[in-house]
Amino acid sequence: KKLRDEGEQLQNQKQYAAAVAKYRESLKLLPDPALEQHIAKLEAEVKKQQAVQQTRPPAAPSGGVEGTWEVSFNNYKGKMELQRSGSGWGGRIWLDAHRTWEQLTNILFDAAAGRLQFTRPIAGATQRYSGTLSGDRLEGTFTQENYAGQFSWWAKRTQMPPTTPQPPQSHIISSGDMTSQVIFDDTFDTENNGRGMLNYTGFSKWTVKDGSVDLIGNGYHDSIPGRGLYVDLDGSTNKSGLFETRQIFYLEPGIYRLSFDLGGSQRGDTNTVTVKLGNVFSENIILTSSEPMRKIKKNITISSTTSGTLSFRNSGGDNLGLLIDNVRLERTSQSPTSGSTHSNTISSGKGQVIFNNGNIAGVYNNPTRPTTFIVNQPHVITLIQNYHWNNARGSTPGTIALRDQSGRTYGPWQAKGSPGQGGVPNAYWTVYPNITLPAGTYTVIDSEPSTWAQNSGSNGAGFTRVEGYPAR
Repeated sequence: KKLRDEGEQLQNQKQYAAAVAKYRESLKLLPDPALEQHIAKLEAEVKKQQAVQQTRPPAAPSGGVEGTWEVSFNNYKGKMELQRSGSGWGGRIWLDAHRTWEQLTNILFDAAAGRLQFTRPIAGATQRYSGTLSGDRLEGTFTQENYAGQFSWWAKRTQMPPTTPQPPQSHIISSGDMTSQVIFDDTFDTENNGRGMLNYTGFSKWTVKDGSVDLIGNGYHDSIPGRGLYVDLDGSTNKSGLFETRQIFYLEPGIYRLSFDLGGSQRGDTNTVTVKLGNVFSENIILTSSEPMRKIKKNITISSTTSGTLSFRNSGGDNLGLLIDNVRLERTSQSPTSGSTHSNTISSGKGQVIFNNGNIAGVYNNPTRPTTFIVNQPHVITLIQNYHWNNARGSTPGTIALRDQSGRTYGPWQAKGSPGQGGVPNAYWTVYPNITLPAGTYTVIDSEPSTWAQNSGSNGAGFTRVEGYPAR
């Protein structure tokens, strides 16, 4: 009855596709011919709406879809920004429930038809949007990975771009015949009102964990004058900190370029810094004290959708670290090119989906049965991801482990959190074991089953996604 009530609420809100999904979930538990007839009528209404949408004549203004938009994605409110540069597009969204900016990808706008398409990359639940422009309003539907239904969305323009727009360098850069989408860019020059500070923690785009870094330059402890502000990766507490982006990047398959200016400490010692981008790139860079600040570029090929932060960590703790400036991450190609030669090319793994019992229907906490999967031959497990919706609150990531039929435990591994549907923080718990499992049956062990999502679609088992590939 609860599922049916939820379906009625969605229907009253004219979210017919979502209502149909709820009703069908109810039918699995309790067959009802009358409800089946009701579902058929709703599905006819959905098709009717889609037909109207497809035949609606567009009235696209001269500004196209550039500008700032108030948005509602399946009733999740926020705003969207779209920018144009030549034939390329950049865009991002802010959902009030999420409270952070998310980059949009694969943005296409057909001005003649007034049609907009874009992708919102979400780990395990990537969403693909399409909509029609009419005046200053967009309306359309979107689909979600691993779910067959559709959801509605709309956007209302609240601000037009300037009449002579100059695209911000933090979004789109054109170079020759190639357009790069800049995902992240920071020069540090606006930090602390342009003034240096030892053991600075107020970075707008970075966190400092387990130690410290110094914000220097502009005449303050300025080892390389004339560069503005930059960061000493070994602060003044005798313990270098983990310098990590606040933003979690959602990276679809493609070729990315990570670049940054890096120099020696200029104070008499040799240092090593570890650079990491999620689980797809990690490298140690060693520089002597006298190394000048120079541009370092790393091209990274990502073969499957992933997410993660960017971080730098200086080894040691003598208050004399490597100096970093002008950090940028950009996407240079939408798909990896077969046979291409790129420096420092690292794949996100050969993993394919081995098991996935998740779905987009309403969920509850506390699984009522174990989550198990079978591998018929030895496999390398590259990813395990559990879903902790927890009534739209998420939960601080714990650990995930595996147990075989003999009782042997693999792990546990500390999970990293990422947003779920509607921007719920820490809804996805993800680990990257990279271990080889013998053929057999395995049970997923979650450290916090009280917030682990399940529903009738998973037969009461906790939602889990497992990726890997056969071991050689």
